[in-house]
Amino acid sequence: MYEIHEHNRTCKKKPLKVDFQPMAITKETTLVGQFVLGSSSGPRDGLLLNSWAGDLPDKTGEHVSSVTEFGCIPVISVSTLSSCIGGDQVSSFLDNIKGITDPSQLNPPDFCRDAETKDSEKEPTDFLSLFLTKK
Repeated sequence: MYEIHEHNRTCKKKPLKVDFQPMAITKETTLVGQFVLGSSSGPRDGLLLNSWAGDLPDKTGEHVSSVTEFGCIPVISVSTLSSCIGGDQVSSFLDNIKGITDPSQLNPPDFCRDAETKDSEKEPTDFLSLFLTKK
């Protein structure tokens, strides 16, 4: 993973503790139910959602994801990791826009091209700890 600092155009490369977990409704998940977020009193007053549950792909825990009935757009995802890893992860998706006009925006910037992992940073980190780091 890359820790990118746009203000001074620096970049650090760090290993992650776990493999990337793609967000998907797989064949192994089970439909928990369907519900309306908002109101079902009038047309277009609410958002029709499906909730799915199953094991994480690497079998380290379980997840529940709620996606729109039409378009399968994610709204919320909750992952409960096994006790040996610890912790829950909740992701909410607001103000979604379907598609991306420029997929190259997902690539690290040019100044990260030669980033190397320093010896002091070879200890793998987890994604959630990035939000707890004080700068």
